[in-house]
Amino acid sequence: MSRSRYRPTTTFLRRLGLDFGGVEREDLFRIDLNAALGVIGLELVTAGSRGRVRAKASEIFRGALSIKAAEVVLVHFHPSGSLFPSGADRAMTERLRLCGQLLGVPLHDHLIIAGDAAYSFKDSGFL
Repeated sequence: MSRSRYRPTTTFLRRLGLDFGGVEREDLFRIDLNAALGVIGLELVTAGSRGRVRAKASEIFRGALSIKAAEVVLVHFHPSGSLFPSGADRAMTERLRLCGQLLGVPLHDHLIIAGDAAYSFKDSGFL
């Protein structure tokens, strides 16, 4: 796995091997980070549908806990082209932020990818 330091950009995600050209589903990936924000893991958590992604907290955090990630970043795609989070995206992010806090694996960021652009919940002040 790349030891790249986390950056909330589509260029960074491509370097990790994520291909989001022509994505037709709201797939959800988890990027595992060490304490220095270096990438130590990447996993497809769930393949979503065309208009939504659903995942249980246990599915999201299980892998991160097993490799002793210090923090996690979630990445999901909006095939609709809308860069901005829906109400469901915000609610899921808040729920997972709380779960990560309780588990000791904080949610560092949640990125929405639409085309070549990325929306960062952290950079937007939501996390």
